[in-house]
Amino acid sequence: MRQANSGPRHRATRRAPLRSMLTITSAAAGATLIGLGAAGTTLALWQDSELLSAPTIGSGSLNLTVEGADSYALPGTWTNLLPGDRIQHEVSVETDGTVASDVVMTVANEGDFVIRAAKGSCPGTPLAPTPATLGTWMPDEASAVCIEVSVGPTATQNTAQEFVVTFTATQLAS
Repeated sequence: MRQANSGPRHRATRRAPLRSMLTITSAAAGATLIGLGAAGTTLALWQDSELLSAPTIGSGSLNLTVEGADSYALPGTWTNLLPGDRIQHEVSVETDGTVASDVVMTVANEGDFVIRAAKGSCPGTPLAPTPATLGTWMPDEASAVCIEVSVGPTATQNTAQEFVVTFTATQLAS
Protein backbone atom coordinates (compact mmCIF):
# COMPACT_ATOMS: atom_id res chain seq x y z
CA MET A 1 0.00 0.00 0.00
CA ARG A 2 1.12 3.36 -0.71
CA GLN A 3 1.61 6.04 1.71
CA ALA A 4 0.25 9.42 1.02
CA ASN A 5 2.85 12.08 0.66
CA SER A 6 1.90 15.45 1.90
CA GLY A 7 4.71 17.33 0.06
CA PRO A 8 5.37 17.76 -3.64
CA ARG A 9 6.75 14.79 -5.43
CA HIS A 10 9.52 16.59 -7.12
CA ARG A 11 11.62 19.36 -5.90
CA ALA A 12 11.27 22.78 -7.60
CA THR A 13 14.58 24.23 -8.65
CA ARG A 14 15.25 27.79 -7.71
CA ARG A 15 17.86 29.80 -9.47
CA ALA A 16 20.13 31.91 -7.43
CA PRO A 17 18.93 35.58 -7.54
CA LEU A 18 22.43 36.96 -8.20
CA ARG A 19 22.99 34.69 -11.15
CA SER A 20 19.74 35.77 -12.80
CA MET A 21 20.50 39.47 -12.30
CA LEU A 22 23.90 39.02 -13.93
CA THR A 23 22.32 37.20 -16.85
CA ILE A 24 19.73 39.95 -17.39
CA THR A 25 22.34 42.73 -17.05
CA SER A 26 24.72 41.02 -19.48
CA ALA A 27 21.94 40.55 -22.00
CA ALA A 28 20.92 44.24 -21.74
CA ALA A 29 24.53 45.43 -22.09
CA GLY A 30 25.08 43.14 -25.08
CA ALA A 31 21.92 44.40 -26.77
CA THR A 32 23.00 48.02 -26.17
CA LEU A 33 26.46 47.40 -27.64
CA ILE A 34 24.98 45.66 -30.67
CA GLY A 35 22.53 48.56 -31.11
CA LEU A 36 25.26 51.20 -30.85
CA GLY A 37 27.55 49.27 -33.17
CA ALA A 38 24.78 48.94 -35.73
CA ALA A 39 24.10 52.69 -35.54
CA GLY A 40 27.80 53.50 -36.13
CA THR A 41 28.32 55.47 -32.91
CA THR A 42 30.95 55.30 -30.24
CA LEU A 43 30.98 55.99 -26.56
CA ALA A 44 33.68 58.70 -26.94
CA LEU A 45 33.16 62.20 -25.54
CA TRP A 46 33.21 65.12 -27.96
CA GLN A 47 36.21 67.43 -27.74
CA ASP A 48 37.34 70.50 -29.69
CA SER A 49 39.95 73.21 -29.18
CA GLU A 50 40.54 76.61 -30.74
CA LEU A 51 43.56 78.92 -30.75
CA LEU A 52 43.14 82.42 -29.32
CA SER A 53 45.62 84.91 -30.72
CA ALA A 54 46.45 87.43 -28.00
CA PRO A 55 47.79 90.92 -28.72
CA THR A 56 51.41 91.75 -28.11
CA ILE A 57 52.06 92.90 -24.56
CA GLY A 58 54.29 95.94 -24.17
CA SER A 59 55.35 98.19 -21.34
CA GLY A 60 54.68 101.92 -21.25
CA SER A 61 57.28 104.64 -21.30
CA LEU A 62 58.05 107.94 -19.60
CA ASN A 63 60.76 110.47 -20.40
CA LEU A 64 61.04 114.00 -19.04
CA THR A 65 62.91 116.72 -20.91
CA VAL A 66 63.67 120.40 -20.27
CA GLU A 67 64.03 122.47 -23.42
CA GLY A 68 64.10 119.19 -25.39
CA ALA A 69 67.11 117.77 -23.52
CA ASP A 70 67.79 115.59 -20.48
CA SER A 71 69.96 118.33 -19.00
CA TYR A 72 69.68 122.10 -19.41
CA ALA A 73 71.70 125.07 -18.09
CA LEU A 74 69.84 128.32 -17.49
CA PRO A 75 71.38 130.98 -19.72
CA GLY A 76 72.96 134.25 -18.66
CA THR A 77 74.84 135.55 -15.68
CA TRP A 78 72.73 136.54 -12.75
CA THR A 79 74.86 138.91 -10.73
CA ASN A 80 74.55 142.05 -8.58
CA LEU A 81 71.21 140.97 -7.16
CA LEU A 82 70.02 142.75 -4.03
CA PRO A 83 67.66 141.50 -1.31
CA GLY A 84 64.17 141.48 -2.78
CA ASP A 85 65.40 141.33 -6.41
CA ARG A 86 64.07 138.49 -8.49
CA ILE A 87 64.74 137.00 -11.90
CA GLN A 88 62.22 134.85 -13.73
CA HIS A 89 63.12 132.49 -16.54
CA GLU A 90 60.69 130.34 -18.51
CA VAL A 91 61.63 126.84 -19.67
CA SER A 92 59.70 124.25 -21.64
CA VAL A 93 59.18 120.96 -19.78
CA GLU A 94 57.75 117.95 -21.57
CA THR A 95 56.78 114.43 -20.64
CA ASP A 96 57.23 112.05 -23.55
CA GLY A 97 55.69 108.62 -23.33
CA THR A 98 52.52 106.71 -22.74
CA VAL A 99 51.74 107.22 -19.03
CA ALA A 100 50.43 110.05 -16.88
CA SER A 101 52.78 111.32 -14.20
CA ASP A 102 53.20 113.66 -11.25
CA VAL A 103 55.95 116.22 -11.87
CA VAL A 104 57.88 117.55 -8.88
CA MET A 105 60.61 120.20 -8.70
CA THR A 106 63.37 120.02 -6.11
CA VAL A 107 66.26 122.44 -5.53
CA ALA A 108 69.76 121.63 -4.28
CA ASN A 109 72.18 124.26 -2.89
CA GLU A 110 69.59 126.99 -2.46
CA GLY A 111 71.66 128.88 0.12
CA ASP A 112 70.73 132.57 0.56
CA PHE A 113 68.51 132.47 -2.51
CA VAL A 114 64.84 131.53 -2.82
CA ILE A 115 63.99 129.42 -5.86
CA ARG A 116 60.41 128.85 -6.88
CA ALA A 117 58.66 127.33 -9.87
CA ALA A 118 55.15 127.31 -11.25
CA LYS A 119 53.58 125.53 -14.20
CA GLY A 120 52.75 128.09 -16.87
CA SER A 121 54.27 131.25 -18.30
CA CYS A 122 56.11 133.70 -16.06
CA PRO A 123 53.59 136.25 -14.78
CA GLY A 124 55.99 139.13 -14.10
CA THR A 125 54.80 139.22 -10.48
CA PRO A 126 56.35 137.19 -7.65
CA LEU A 127 55.50 133.50 -7.67
CA ALA A 128 53.75 131.91 -4.75
CA PRO A 129 55.83 129.49 -2.66
CA THR A 130 56.58 126.43 -4.75
CA PRO A 131 54.24 123.53 -4.10
CA ALA A 132 55.72 120.08 -3.68
CA THR A 133 54.33 119.12 -7.08
CA LEU A 134 53.77 120.86 -10.40
CA GLY A 135 50.70 118.69 -10.83
CA THR A 136 49.59 115.77 -12.92
CA TRP A 137 50.86 115.70 -16.49
CA MET A 138 49.25 113.61 -19.21
CA PRO A 139 51.31 111.53 -21.66
CA ASP A 140 53.19 113.72 -24.17
CA GLU A 141 52.24 116.93 -22.35
CA ALA A 142 54.42 120.00 -22.74
CA SER A 143 54.13 123.16 -20.68
CA ALA A 144 56.03 126.28 -19.85
CA VAL A 145 57.43 126.31 -16.32
CA CYS A 146 58.47 129.58 -14.74
CA ILE A 147 61.57 129.46 -12.52
CA GLU A 148 62.09 132.40 -10.22
CA VAL A 149 65.26 133.19 -8.28
CA SER A 150 65.22 135.88 -5.63
CA VAL A 151 67.70 137.03 -3.01
CA GLY A 152 66.59 136.28 0.52
CA PRO A 153 66.36 139.10 3.09
CA THR A 154 69.32 137.76 5.10
CA ALA A 155 71.67 137.12 2.16
CA THR A 156 75.37 137.77 2.67
CA GLN A 157 76.94 140.46 0.46
CA ASN A 158 79.16 139.42 -2.45
CA THR A 159 77.99 135.81 -2.29
CA ALA A 160 77.85 133.55 -5.33
CA GLN A 161 75.83 130.39 -5.08
CA GLU A 162 75.31 127.66 -7.63
CA PHE A 163 72.05 125.76 -7.46
CA VAL A 164 70.51 122.79 -9.23
CA VAL A 165 66.85 122.45 -10.12
CA THR A 166 65.65 118.89 -10.70
CA PHE A 167 62.32 118.00 -12.27
CA THR A 168 61.15 114.47 -11.53
CA ALA A 169 58.22 112.75 -13.25
CA THR A 170 56.74 109.74 -11.44
CA GLN A 171 54.25 107.49 -13.18
CA LEU A 172 50.75 107.48 -11.73
CA ALA A 173 49.28 104.12 -10.80
CA SER A 174 46.84 102.81 -13.35
